[in-house]
Amino acid sequence: HHTMAFFGLGNHGGGPTERLVQWVRDNRDIIPGATLQFSTINRFFEAAAGDGVKLPEVVGELQLHAIGCYTAVRAVKVGSRRAEHALMRAEAVSAPEDRPALDRAWQAVCSHQFHDTMGGTGGPEVYHMVMDQLGGAAAVAGEITAYAVRRQMAALPDDELPRIVLANPGRDAFAGWCEAVVYLEGEWRRPWRLLGTDGREVQFQELAVGIGFDATWWWGMRRVLVHAAIPAGGMLPLRMDLSQPPAVLAARAHAEGTRLANDVGAAVEVGPWGATLTGRHLPSRRIALHLIEDASDTWSHRLDRYAEGPVQEVRWAPAVILDRGPLMASLVQEGELGDSRVKAEWRVQAGEDAVELRLEVNWRERRKLLKLALPLDGEQDREDGTPGMGLVRANDGAERPLQDWARFAAVGVTCPDSFALDATPRQARFTLLRAPLMAHHEPCSADFPRAVVADQGVHRFRFRFHLGATTAERLSQEALAWQRPPLVAELTRGMPIRMMEWGR
Repeated sequence: HHTMAFFGLGNHGGGPTERLVQWVRDNRDIIPGATLQFSTINRFFEAAAGDGVKLPEVVGELQLHAIGCYTAVRAVKVGSRRAEHALMRAEAVSAPEDRPALDRAWQAVCSHQFHDTMGGTGGPEVYHMVMDQLGGAAAVAGEITAYAVRRQMAALPDDELPRIVLANPGRDAFAGWCEAVVYLEGEWRRPWRLLGTDGREVQFQELAVGIGFDATWWWGMRRVLVHAAIPAGGMLPLRMDLSQPPAVLAARAHAEGTRLANDVGAAVEVGPWGATLTGRHLPSRRIALHLIEDASDTWSHRLDRYAEGPVQEVRWAPAVILDRGPLMASLVQEGELGDSRVKAEWRVQAGEDAVELRLEVNWRERRKLLKLALPLDGEQDREDGTPGMGLVRANDGAERPLQDWARFAAVGVTCPDSFALDATPRQARFTLLRAPLMAHHEPCSADFPRAVVADQGVHRFRFRFHLGATTAERLSQEALAWQRPPLVAELTRGMPIRMMEWGR
């Protein structure tokens, strides 16, 4: 006996005008046998339940529509997730006076959940404003969090040694690998060791800095890699000690030629074909990047999957070793794919039954699609990360949205920077990038004037392939740790003051 009707003016909910509201009031009985009345969604369902109506229950997903929206205009998806994580962390440590700024930042982020904005189907002009607002929200959160960490650090006692402080603001514990870049002068350019608060030496590995400074200068930078466990809201101060050099560590991660391996059997071999992963509990799996033609419009209307081929693969150059251990080994391989350039940095870490990929793509395609392909062993289904839960899906080849991770029978994949995938029993394909024309809606021709191609430029992705059975909880926690890494600060309060002659 009840029907819900929405009213408003304009495309996509422009809202009711005063004239339209008055029209509804004046025409309450315009429909024979019915009465128009202003209501709410909750009141409608309460009324329907009172009629004894048995509503159907749907278990599972309600899509499918517009699979192109899962990946079109990747920047807005990355920017939104970054702002969400930054704001959730800031809320946990904020002061009462921060509330108005946080509310405004959340309003900006939530407004861009709108389906054309988040779906990448807005006009190209709008995304300058969108990205400014998402970046502004993340900046507000970053400032609130930084001041909270400073207040927390003020409670630390003075120390005659300099300290690297790893802070974990927020409501979630952190466990994983951390990289910290520290500024050094004078004698502190010599080898030093790290000490924990209990006085014991903390294992670390020095990495290449990533910026260009002459090693003979009296000042410089150093990047260190440590494994840390920090409780929610906690800090880990690490003291830098010159009294003796750091202990020599047994090598638990190795790099030789074109191969990386660690102490638990995780390995990756690279070559002109790409990369092959192996593990104690996993036969060899070749990871490949596939460039595929994509003639669909921005929404990919009328499609539930993308073509499997023909496939163009990367022309890889020889690999270069970056790190040889003892805690982490890495190598980098650059290549050409169509009109684009790619750089793949592979890593293995001590004690981890996993291989990590840090992928950079300088995307220069038009109406094409880039997928990362992972071979499977005939699995009929998988579990995908979705907002708030894991969801079991059939490996039926259809494109589906993804959040943070996917779990197969023999491999778990952490992938917080990829937002869609398809899978068959033969292979899973993570969608990395598309290059549709922006706001192109079929049947409009694809040669319309001033067409803008989406997502041109540099994009970065992180993947970790767990080479054996793993749990959804582990993958979810790992994705969270990647998205909310510890903040790094340097603390010199309490050190004796020394005068240094410039240039020495």
